[in-house]
Amino acid sequence: MIKRLVIIGIYTGLAQLFSVFVLKEASSSVDVNDLAQLAQMDSLYQLALTLIAGGLQAAAMRNIALEKNWKPEYEKTQSARLTASFLFLPLCFVGFINPAYNIFLLIPLFALSGDYALYAVGRPVLGAAIAFLRVLIPYALVLTAVLFNKQPISNFLLIGVAISYIVSNIYISYRLKVKYWVSPGWSHFQTYIATLPLGFVNLSFYILGLGMLVVAPLFYPEPTIAVAFLGLKLYVIYKGILRIIHQAFIKEMIHDDVCLKIDQLSIIAATAFLGAFIIFPASSIRLLFGETFSEHQLFFQLLAIGALVYSFLLSGTTRALLDRKDRAYIRISVAAAAIALIALPIASTITKLPEAIAWSLLCGELLFAIGLATIMNRPKLILPRLFFLLQCLLFLALIFLIRWQLGDLLSINIACIVSFVGILLFLHRKKFMSLSTNA
Repeated sequence: MIKRLVIIGIYTGLAQLFSVFVLKEASSSVDVNDLAQLAQMDSLYQLALTLIAGGLQAAAMRNIALEKNWKPEYEKTQSARLTASFLFLPLCFVGFINPAYNIFLLIPLFALSGDYALYAVGRPVLGAAIAFLRVLIPYALVLTAVLFNKQPISNFLLIGVAISYIVSNIYISYRLKVKYWVSPGWSHFQTYIATLPLGFVNLSFYILGLGMLVVAPLFYPEPTIAVAFLGLKLYVIYKGILRIIHQAFIKEMIHDDVCLKIDQLSIIAATAFLGAFIIFPASSIRLLFGETFSEHQLFFQLLAIGALVYSFLLSGTTRALLDRKDRAYIRISVAAAAIALIALPIASTITKLPEAIAWSLLCGELLFAIGLATIMNRPKLILPRLFFLLQCLLFLALIFLIRWQLGDLLSINIACIVSFVGILLFLHRKKFMSLSTNA
């Protein structure tokens, strides 16, 4: 288990750290309008992936994971995805008004990607490697544009995404030993329609992240959107890493003890994230985003609290699907996203700063966590997570004492957070190594 997580963590961590570095360089080198345009395209890129996934992708992953003869299910799913992509393709014409919508030109490429099947058949390391390339290539081109002052930088993101998907889609088909091209068909598309209610879950996940930036420009100025983009991008990266960990063990998560271990790993990551921005806010923000964003400490701290709330019962999202509690899962997801969106304009009447967006997001995450606890409806599953969280918070209290004595220095920050994660993993090493599966 640990070996697989380390490999996945290296792939995912390096790619996402690189994207954060590029955004840091962009924020100090390009004007606010160009950065806001990049934010919109990145947000719409995630929306396109969400629309293609619908509810079909989650259902297909469940079916592929539980069936030995999974290739017919995969081909049917790919046909449905490709058919759906042609329906969403006309959104690219909005690009004549707003260039960010040009990302929808690539939606058939997104549909032909079989990366979800890699996780479902137990090939998470390969899936993480593919995800690594799909971040590395686009952001390498964005960095090139920033260094050579080529604008708009969003065009380079578009080109990089196209290249990464063309190459990786062909490779995925080769490794899965399946056909790359499938014929679109109405009969298969009906499965997309049938699972559409489950798609609202993916849409809700999207809204509780970069999706906030689709609505926020209606109520907040561009400088706020630019800051919010950087913070929400980090937030989505964090959530994406946890989701990859869950996908890596989707077959094993039919067992409560596996779900508990995965949640405990998530809690360690969340408390480390929380400690970095609550205890060492100045050095963490300078490291990731630069000195100019230090005035928005509260914004990043609220995001860190949201990350902890999100992580506490995260296995409930996978178990809800595996246990076929789709209706309850859909209801809480939609309600959480709706609360976050309703809170956006309300919070804007109080302040136009990024903190208002973070408060809105936190409202949605709290409701979602309460809903998951309701679905689980078993105190014996919640209490071990609560005790583990308290243990992690006690360690954070010790780190706070160190910071109080030595100050908010980057070297102290890194040493404390790395030691915090290392000590907790060491103390619980037998628990996390007790599950042995093939990557």
